[in-house]
Amino acid sequence: EALADGHHLIIGDLHDSTFPMLAGHAALLAPIAHTVPDYIERLTLIKSLADERRVKYVTLHTRGLYPDNLDEYNAAVEVADRLPRIVAFFDEISTACDQDRGRHGDVAHLAFQAATEVRKFGINLVFSGQSISADLIGPMRDQLSTRVCFRVARREISQLAVFRKGAELIEQPG
Repeated sequence: EALADGHHLIIGDLHDSTFPMLAGHAALLAPIAHTVPDYIERLTLIKSLADERRVKYVTLHTRGLYPDNLDEYNAAVEVADRLPRIVAFFDEISTACDQDRGRHGDVAHLAFQAATEVRKFGINLVFSGQSISADLIGPMRDQLSTRVCFRVARREISQLAVFRKGAELIEQPG
């Protein structure tokens, strides 16, 4: 659906198993990330894109306009100056973090920074993984507006991910 709506994409796919069909797609802002250094580069790209968009938002202040989100920005500018939404998918984010010093590494730091700063600028983040540790999800959990949790092994993981028990009881495979 993101492609049909004209969104741009940034993708991290460590094992090249989730998004191989999108390799080389015109909507990609960079090649699909397959390594931890690639993840760091893509997360840095997201920060740069948010910074560029922040500057564009601030230019509207001289007209007395203070957009709070991409829709407000795009409504205030000429059609040619409108910005597309960006959707960034990072599959196996926990594995990438584990390979980069865990919660103390650059991947975790940049992912947390993105989770707290980029939504206002029309950049939507999707972080996924087989198991995401409390050390990683804890600081980001409140910044992520939507959380999806399939069957998990323990009630504590369900509580951490979606603020309630129950995901450990799901019978259908994810």
